[in-house]
Amino acid sequence: MKSALFLRILSDLVLPQHCAGCGDALLFNRGSIFPVCANCITKIKRIKGKRCPVCSIDLVSEDDICTRCRDKAFYFRKNVSLFVFSGLIKELIYQYKFKKVKPLAHFFVRELFMNWQSYNGNTVVVPVPSRPRKGLRKNFMHLEYLSGILKKTYKINIRNLLGRLPGRQMKGLTREGRQLNISGRILLKSLQADLPESVILLDDIFTTGATANECARVLTDAGVKQVDVFTIAMEY
Repeated sequence: MKSALFLRILSDLVLPQHCAGCGDALLFNRGSIFPVCANCITKIKRIKGKRCPVCSIDLVSEDDICTRCRDKAFYFRKNVSLFVFSGLIKELIYQYKFKKVKPLAHFFVRELFMNWQSYNGNTVVVPVPSRPRKGLRKNFMHLEYLSGILKKTYKINIRNLLGRLPGRQMKGLTREGRQLNISGRILLKSLQADLPESVILLDDIFTTGATANECARVLTDAGVKQVDVFTIAMEY
């Protein structure tokens, strides 16, 4: 036992893990399930206080619904975003999604689950399908990977009901451009005789709500009665 402990300490000193946020060495952190230091976690900007009941943006006035949602109809009931998509959380999502720092999934999963506890335990979680890619840039199915951890660790009911046809990436498009780009590209994978009554859509970033809305439309057209959306971060 003493020999194993010595080797572990030596390994931490020679080849330490590093925080995905600030890059500092995480000495003696082998027991942690995600590579983020305590100091960085305190710096992540969470969305708190009064929110728009539709998109989750924090409200700066006493209005119940924000200006971008006030005159629009959505197929989902509401979105709940945990963080503001800026600074450190933006870097962590980038590291996870594009650099494939998979241990970060455990951090996102923990935060998501902590906010889901008020929901019925039987609610089905459906990951938003990733945009298909080919060749060297072939997809890392980041939402499916998160869902797998949710299912294994917290026994969440996960169902991969949706597929997605190839199309342009959303980044850089206007609200109208995003809506046109995603329209008709989300599909129900197969005819489902036992579709759930309520669903939580899981996505990483909420920008205009175009993707979430198209997913919700497909699900409600198929017979799902209520669709809510949970996202890791909101892009203002």
